[in-house]
Amino acid sequence: MGGTMKIAFLLILVLTSCFKSIAGASDLGGWQNTYWGMPIEELKSEYEITEQPKKNDNGVDALTLKDYKIFDIPFTVTFLLGNGGYLTGVQLMVITSTNLSSAESKIIHALTSKYGEGVVESKQKTERNTTMHNGKPISFPGISLTKIVWSTPSTFITYQGSVSVSAMPTKEYSSWITISYVANDESKL
Repeated sequence: MGGTMKIAFLLILVLTSCFKSIAGASDLGGWQNTYWGMPIEELKSEYEITEQPKKNDNGVDALTLKDYKIFDIPFTVTFLLGNGGYLTGVQLMVITSTNLSSAESKIIHALTSKYGEGVVESKQKTERNTTMHNGKPISFPGISLTKIVWSTPSTFITYQGSVSVSAMPTKEYSSWITISYVANDESKL
């Protein structure tokens, strides 16, 4: 193989490798057994939802599925519907008074395993001294806040989670996790 052919071959290999890493995860086209543009009746049948869509806080038609388990944590799943009643996004959310730190790590690991490294948009952890014990301050993690995003050709995925701890008068947790899957080009639906 001549020098020019070797260079061309190496260039093709490098470009193919770059394209694969840029492309990242395979395309989703939806969440679980859904697909973007899925008609409302098919969606209701797939998840055995009997209710009619209701407007959410943002004025978007939505269907809700309660107690969907992820790592034994009951999430509320909200299916977001575009004009004409077609699926354009899915949001999973849990708010609880328990410590979700362990679940947060498992969920982020599962998302990273499936979609590759996400872009960390926010990762904050604050500590505050909230109580004294034997004359010494005891430091508790105040708030942990995480936001990571992934993108495939058809879907934006966003993970957001927060765990806050209060130590007055006893240690109490307040935690929430939201995972959003949104069609990145609703004009094609």
